[in-house]
Amino acid sequence: MEFFDAYEFFLERLESCLEAKPLRVPGFSRRTDDVSMAKRAAAIHFCLEHDDGTRVDEFDESDIILLGVSRAGKTPVSVYLATQMGLKSANFPLTVEYLNQYRLPEGVRRNSKRAVGLTTTPELLHTVREKRYPGSNYAKMSTCLEEIQQAEQIYLKYNIPVIKTAGKSIEEIATEISQEVGLSKKPTTLNNNL
Repeated sequence: MEFFDAYEFFLERLESCLEAKPLRVPGFSRRTDDVSMAKRAAAIHFCLEHDDGTRVDEFDESDIILLGVSRAGKTPVSVYLATQMGLKSANFPLTVEYLNQYRLPEGVRRNSKRAVGLTTTPELLHTVREKRYPGSNYAKMSTCLEEIQQAEQIYLKYNIPVIKTAGKSIEEIATEISQEVGLSKKPTTLNNNL
């Protein structure tokens, strides 16, 4: 029995074009080391402990702080940032108390450079809220519109960048957020040699 490497010619040309030698270790790009796993585990733990505005006084330790009205997608994006990108993410809901006063708590204000505001369309927010609490004041289109406008005024007041989430996947939103705060995932030097 004889084996042929169907990719050998292609890999040699790629190696020549990139002027780089491959590691030739199967599955290496999917391998994680203990340091990476420990960082990711710490990020997940942090994310869970700082979900939905809990422990705002500890937001100094976060890599990213997500802000937004209820059902704007803060928690799923925060979890993705922690589990897939190893970033310590916290999120804070802009409730009626903060929306009506156009303010943020001190823990968020002093870390505003790491904060990103999430917004969506009133129609999408209405649809999501209506599924959760049908016929409620919380789900009314007028409530959704007013809360989104108030949130956007808060973002403007505190100079917080805004990401529009409507029609985007969690991966797209997370990538935009990490780029916005300057934490884009950079490949390691080992992966550059592949």
